Amino acid sequence: MKVKTISIQLDGVIRNTIDKILDIYEGEKEVEIERPLKTLDLQTELGFKTKEELIDFIYIESPMRVFGYSKEVEEGSVLIINEIYKKFRDDYKISIFSNEIEKSKPATLMFLAKTGCLIDNIHFYPLEDYNSIWEYSDIVVTSSSDILDTKPKNKLSIKYETQYNEDVVADFSIESLKQLLENEYFKRNEFA
Repeated sequence: MKVKTISIQLDGVIRNTIDKILDIYEGEKEVEIERPLKTLDLQTELGFKTKEELIDFIYIESPMRVFGYSKEVEEGSVLIINEIYKKFRDDYKISIFSNEIEKSKPATLMFLAKTGCLIDNIHFYPLEDYNSIWEYSDIVVTSSSDILDTKPKNKLSIKYETQYNEDVVADFSIESLKQLLENEYFKRNEFA
């Protein structure tokens, strides 16, 4: 019997890169951004003329500051992920994934090291490559509308709720990573 793979998104579920990007942008441009943002369209929200300018700002100019030094989405996110790993590692293959390019990858590894992440499987996918995530995974925990919207029928999604994904449909929803432990989602028949 094949062991099912649970993939947990790093950004938006464990690591808060949005606030860090805004902090860096405010510091460099000497402006104040109204928070929370209306949308996650950072190109529009921050006034970048092209998508390439935004990508350069985040992934070329500031990858260590953004990806290495972001805070956790909720206090103790990595500790909770470690508990999930310890509790379910014999029944599932557990991985963390992130859509990354260039120097954001070593910065992400630094974030995971400094927070003490125990997960063995870390997967980097190209930006906006959502199909590969689903090809690798049986169950995905994500806050990304794009990932949730591309879910195939034979997979399960767990939405980490944010103000940006309220209208997006998922198989299950959580407001905190603690719910994955407390409600024993992975022990249910749907996941077996």
